[in-house]
Amino acid sequence: MWSGRCRCHPGPAGKILATEADYAKAVLPASEAPDTVPGALVRGRVVDPEHWAVAGVPPAVYAMYTGRTI
Repeated sequence: MWSGRCRCHPGPAGKILATEADYAKAVLPASEAPDTVPGALVRGRVVDPEHWAVAGVPPAVYAMYTGRTI
């Protein structure tokens, strides 16, 4: 029967959490989250103008972004 793991990619080792305090400590983030961006106007460019998905799209596309990952 297949266990869901293969020998070539064993994945991370598991950890047994005995108490809720152990769980709370395990799920804490490694670092503080960055500040949110209230809004930014971002510009993207079309990488492959010959692709069918960008037919009729101009070379530069502008969009409004809100979030933590830029």
